[in-house]
Amino acid sequence: MAKIFWKKVIQDKHSILSAILLICCMFSLNLKLTFNLYIIIIISTIITFLFLKNIKVKLTKLLLIFTYIVLFIVQIYTTRIKTNIEFSNYDIFLNQQRLDAYPRLLYRFGNIIENKIESPQIIRFRSNFFNCFDFVNFYKNTYHVIFYIPYIIGLLKLIKSPNKVFCNLLITSLIILTFIGTEGKFGPIILIPFIINIISFYSIEK
Repeated sequence: MAKIFWKKVIQDKHSILSAILLICCMFSLNLKLTFNLYIIIIISTIITFLFLKNIKVKLTKLLLIFTYIVLFIVQIYTTRIKTNIEFSNYDIFLNQQRLDAYPRLLYRFGNIIENKIESPQIIRFRSNFFNCFDFVNFYKNTYHVIFYIPYIIGLLKLIKSPNKVFCNLLITSLIILTFIGTEGKFGPIILIPFIINIISFYSIEK
């Protein structure tokens, strides 16, 4: 697999830049991973890259799905799934401030809006979803600026010309993490191969 990877990389300058960026992304991760898990993530990331490069598509597709299932199982077993949401004193204070902003005649309506319609479950799901895009979960502050711009460029290019398998697995990951959350022993590891390839592959090659 490594031989195929480097053989394809040296064929054109875009592949060289993508490979360099991919390696930088992998070794800049701000996650406390075990050695075995780190190796699995590296393999999954490289397989995803090869699949996007249309190299041995059938084989890389099967390997991509297999490594995805492995990361999926690890993600489920290492995530601390919260069944409810706890509000801090500051959250309660902000909620009261918003209520106080309503006119007296609309206070009851405001209370319904603030406390009834947006249930704790909706708040939890929304928080989980946006945490998936928080770079703090993946990289230290030093690398935010370096990787964030290529990430946005890659994301826009992915939306413009999506790969069906890649997008289906990415969306599945987002749905899973929206329900179970991103807090766990290793963080949102299931997203790492996708994030790295959006940064390294899509920002340069598409």
